[in-house]
Amino acid sequence: MAITTCTMFYSVGLLFVVFTQENKMDSRTTGYNLFCKELSSEEGVKQLASPQRFTVYAARWAALTPEGRNVFKRRAAKENTLSTRQRQQRWNKCVKKMLKIMDEMQSLQPTSGYFVLVPKDGTPRYGGTPEGNSFVTEEYETVVSGFCKGLDKQTMAKQVITVHDIRQLFNRKYAEAVGQPGKKMPYKTSSELEMEGLPEGIRLKKPQCYGTAQMRKIWDAREDIKCVLKC
Repeated sequence: MAITTCTMFYSVGLLFVVFTQENKMDSRTTGYNLFCKELSSEEGVKQLASPQRFTVYAARWAALTPEGRNVFKRRAAKENTLSTRQRQQRWNKCVKKMLKIMDEMQSLQPTSGYFVLVPKDGTPRYGGTPEGNSFVTEEYETVVSGFCKGLDKQTMAKQVITVHDIRQLFNRKYAEAVGQPGKKMPYKTSSELEMEGLPEGIRLKKPQCYGTAQMRKIWDAREDIKCVLKC
């Protein structure tokens, strides 16, 4: 289950939006994802552009000892043991916290506000203060329909490809070539092999050395890529 929360301010007050949808991708937390999430909150990292952050993530992850990585993997495994009911309970708890914050904001500075909710079945629901509700009703096409169209575009957007994705791809291709499942790509001795099927202008190197556009091209061509050992 993927949950997206968006908070915005308009002249009429506060807009609180919650969207839930079935996630077709694997939503399980990984040790690497957990590591990146914590690293992204560091002052020097959160100010970087996305491509630079990915490079930092990969370099810092590679610098960890095996035990250091296992710490994050074990923590991720605990998060993945939550049952559907536990996830729903945690989700409900988060919503209550957000509603409490909204009530506090209203007490500090009274305002008219509204919300738009698009659940998994796709039927939009909305409501709010009398003034906010009136505004949504009058501007339904702009506020509700416009918001739903925006969600459709987000849902259809391409998956973001990370350094981790490319590293896993290269490892898998190499493991297939040597016939040893789980074998990792030996970049130090990469001159002893060839990666056929890579997009034009792209050669084999460590994944963190690729830009975002290059990683996308490699990912799109993944079915044609093949690792061949030189004789």
